[in-house]
Amino acid sequence: MRRAQRSFFGQFVSVAPCPTCGGEGSVVATPCKKCRGDGRVRVERTILVRVPPGVATGQYMTLRGQGNCGPRGGPKGDVVVVFEVAEDQRFERDGEDLYTEVLVSYTQLVFGTEISVPLVTGTMPLRMPRGTQSGHVFTLRGRGLPRVNASGNGDLHVRVQLWTPDNVSVAHEELLKQLAHVEEQPPEARPKGFWKKMKEALGA
Repeated sequence: MRRAQRSFFGQFVSVAPCPTCGGEGSVVATPCKKCRGDGRVRVERTILVRVPPGVATGQYMTLRGQGNCGPRGGPKGDVVVVFEVAEDQRFERDGEDLYTEVLVSYTQLVFGTEISVPLVTGTMPLRMPRGTQSGHVFTLRGRGLPRVNASGNGDLHVRVQLWTPDNVSVAHEELLKQLAHVEEQPPEARPKGFWKKMKEALGA
């Protein structure tokens, strides 16, 4: 519909769809009581979505033709599924790479041992050699998360950290005092480049 209005500033012309047919060019004479001539009714349904492995929070998937029906037999729209991944307290995530920390005792660092490392599903053993320093990072290739729409997995970075007990027994305290008399003094400073490597390993 074309409408013209006069004012002090001149004539204004506006064009708008017909209020009767809404610009469709036809009118439903006897509309259905259920849809009122719209050709569709509001219902709820559940769609099964197969989530790709390795998705991250904020990524989305578009399901073509799974959305609402168009009016009067029009084409269907799409459904956009936005993913929100629950956090796992055991890991820090950086893309497909995972970072975790395992607490070990002083004797385990000195003599070496086999520790249990958490995975996304299950655990795996990791051999820690003698003389491992607290804060050392082991990298397990391909033990991270799957790459989305690509082959292969990320890596799992395991940081071993010395565990210091809050309280010790009397016998334990006596042994620690004996150890303090015979153990060697630590070096004055870390080797050059240590903190740079740590920052790179931890993603800082």
